[in-house]
Amino acid sequence: MASAVPSAPPVSLSAAGTFRGDGLWAIQGTTVLISVDFGVHWRRMAMPPADGYGTLASFVLDERHAWSITRGLGSTDFSGASTDVLNLVAHRTVDGGGSWQEVNLGSYPGTTQEMAFVDPRHGYILTSPMRHSSGVSTTLVTDDGGATWTVAGTGPWLGPLFTASDASTLWAGAQQDPAPIEHPLLGVSRDGGRTWADARLPGLVGALGGGNTWLVGPPRFIDQQAGLVTIAFRDSAGNAQTRIYQTGDGGISWRTVTDRPGEAGTNPATIDSDHWILPVVNPFGLIATADAGASWGAIEATGLASPWINWIDVLDPGHLAAMTLTGSGDPGPESLFLSTDSGRTWQPADPGSPPG
Repeated sequence: MASAVPSAPPVSLSAAGTFRGDGLWAIQGTTVLISVDFGVHWRRMAMPPADGYGTLASFVLDERHAWSITRGLGSTDFSGASTDVLNLVAHRTVDGGGSWQEVNLGSYPGTTQEMAFVDPRHGYILTSPMRHSSGVSTTLVTDDGGATWTVAGTGPWLGPLFTASDASTLWAGAQQDPAPIEHPLLGVSRDGGRTWADARLPGLVGALGGGNTWLVGPPRFIDQQAGLVTIAFRDSAGNAQTRIYQTGDGGISWRTVTDRPGEAGTNPATIDSDHWILPVVNPFGLIATADAGASWGAIEATGLASPWINWIDVLDPGHLAAMTLTGSGDPGPESLFLSTDSGRTWQPADPGSPPG
């Protein structure tokens, strides 16, 4: 058991994640913060500098391997239209930020970008079209750790909630979007992004996501076979609902395990195939299940700066990490909080002050 996490004021961050059980990462500007002891101690990894639009996407696999995407030379001011020039540059480090290599990817105007790696060599980039774009999604693939990238395939209007469950299986889901754009609710590729098909969620085959039905995050896989998809939607009366699907065969088939009132704030944290912790909205809070979603009970959580949890994950059955909104704006500032008692009490992570 790690020592208690020190108390500190919340620190504004833009993203966070976990790796290898006890590993945590978070992004503060162009710095990756890395901890391998449940957030007790942190070190800093400088990322390649970005222009005024910031780092467009990033992925941290472990304490040595990380990747990012920035805008390259010749890019025009961003409008989200297909007439823009959006030259993308991918960066990688294999030595914990000691050095970075970069490669030009080409122009993908009117898109957002996401990255996913399954091991140090095999990874993907998805460019997801925005509403004023041409509507084309592109999947890029690397099998040499990001030293080179090639186009694996294209597809129409794939959503930006992107993950890889194994070296050839990719998922792209629709987020909530008030704009007049509808991505396929959940697409799957089983050939490394060359072709895409509907994931065939029961009751939602062929559904589009956006204003009334959406994923609260990309599918979350416990291993290559066991995974969850969490859907939020509005019923015919406009009431918020949450539905969770579970698979045990790598997403070949899905079954509904939870259909409950209220809106999930993000994906559940999965301790194992039966034990999950889910942030909910209206009312805000954390609920837990020990029987794969058949029944739920509230967790009386204390110490969070905000009840709005945008991401939560498990490091081990006792240690959890969560990102919460800690201010106003769109997007508002977020902070990383840590729990050592399965989500009952929380303290802000203390990565220390940035240099200078």
